[in-house]
Amino acid sequence: MADQLEQVFLEEMLKYCGPQASEGAFSGGAGEEQFASFLTREHAAILARQVDLGFAAMLGVRA
Repeated sequence: MADQLEQVFLEEMLKYCGPQASEGAFSGGAGEEQFASFLTREHAAILARQVDLGFAAMLGVRA
């Protein structure tokens, strides 16, 4: 449960602080806009597996 909470927290943080859509001639266009949320979710999942934010300890949940 805490792992999922950490992943959702990181996903929300990455929406605002992570890589933004590129603009100009070499942008991803409509496809980039449509699939950016999937990439953000995967980045958050990877970060949640590699970094312990301590949510389990704060919530008193055993890992």
